[in-house]
Amino acid sequence: MYQAKLDLVRTERAIKLVKDVFESNLAGALNLTRISAPLFVAQGSGLNDNLNGVERPVSFDVKATGARAEVVHSLAKWKRYALAKYRFGPRFGLYCDMNAIRRDEDMDALHSIYVDQWDWEVVILREDRTRAFLEKTVKKIYAAMQATAREVCAAFPELDNYFPDEIAFVTTQELEDAYPDLTPKEREHACVKEYGAAFIMCLTAISYCITRRSTAPSSSPRWESAWTKRAYLPSSRRKTASTASRCPSTRRSRQASSPLRWAAASDSRAFVCSS
Repeated sequence: MYQAKLDLVRTERAIKLVKDVFESNLAGALNLTRISAPLFVAQGSGLNDNLNGVERPVSFDVKATGARAEVVHSLAKWKRYALAKYRFGPRFGLYCDMNAIRRDEDMDALHSIYVDQWDWEVVILREDRTRAFLEKTVKKIYAAMQATAREVCAAFPELDNYFPDEIAFVTTQELEDAYPDLTPKEREHACVKEYGAAFIMCLTAISYCITRRSTAPSSSPRWESAWTKRAYLPSSRRKTASTASRCPSTRRSRQASSPLRWAAASDSRAFVCSS
């Protein structure tokens, strides 16, 4: 069971410091500009992420227009629309402090019906779609998390810094080969116990692991395919930052941790890397 090392007031101060420091570190590392995010979107606009397709959005009628609006599940689709709207160039992008309500969420230590998370999205070039660029990006994010942990632990000496010096890169096939008798969740746990921090990639020879399907709104580029990967720390170690967004291009089982998503645009030479 989790035992708090700070009282309630100092816990709130520590949370604010984490958010302030990580926001700055992440934005600097990935060339991000903060953009205000919507709490709700028009029903039928195509901008709300349907997650697995079975979750019910919280909706309400708008007196002034007579239309219905939906509280967002995630900003997966809206962020790609915003990249085009704000005309970000290659290797620049946006981030936002995203809030959402997920009424059908199965609640546990990592999930809540209320979502408060950092969301980000970056434009990349076709030549950036390599494993080397992926790992370079992950290392930048991990460095931002490490720097945040150092500053927070210096301000609150009661807290422990669990971040190892390096993050390991492992594919799901490598996990299956290493732990054939374990379930996928157990493999991930065993991997993180071994490495301390790991980035688990659903890749085989840099091939896509999600079927091609386009469900993006007509006002944004058509997104055809995606890679999914996840960054993990041991469950006993508190995450500096967490996201729970889902890829809109496929319906798939829910995952307990934060995916990083890459998506290709069929009618553009630019691509997107996002949280």
